[in-house]
Amino acid sequence: MGRTGWESAALGISFVLALAAPVHADEPGAPPPAAAPTLLPRTTLLAVPELRLQWPIAPLQFTFTGAELSGYRNGPLQLFRAESLWLRTPTLQLLTVSRAERAFELDCRVTCEPIIQRSFDLEGRLALPPVVPAVADTHAFVRSSGFYTTQRPRAGGLLSAGFAGTF
Repeated sequence: MGRTGWESAALGISFVLALAAPVHADEPGAPPPAAAPTLLPRTTLLAVPELRLQWPIAPLQFTFTGAELSGYRNGPLQLFRAESLWLRTPTLQLLTVSRAERAFELDCRVTCEPIIQRSFDLEGRLALPPVVPAVADTHAFVRSSGFYTTQRPRAGGLLSAGFAGTF
């Protein structure tokens, strides 16, 4: 037999009131108290093994430096520099550098904050005999650089060559 709309509404309200009414544990028909949670057996904690990946080709030397500069409205600037030395002979070196650093321009769309420029360099160095005693590690280099920023998503590139050394 079908119910009228009022009967269905009254039945629904009484069901809601029955659910909302407090039930005490000592009343007949009360649900049993909740059981205490079961605990897993204790085990001895093992040290987490260190993850080391073995690549078929690995750099001879790798250095990484990172920094996070806070105090900007859009969040901290996460900067890094990773350098890898791939080949070292008495006369020739092959290096790669990947980095994220502050660009010269500012992002003034919302707030004038620095932009992060991401770049990758491939550099070959040819050792030269010392010309001036004060300048050590003199070399000629050829460097290929690629870079982009969020303002300039199309990558730019630069090929440069020159002479360098350390004091």
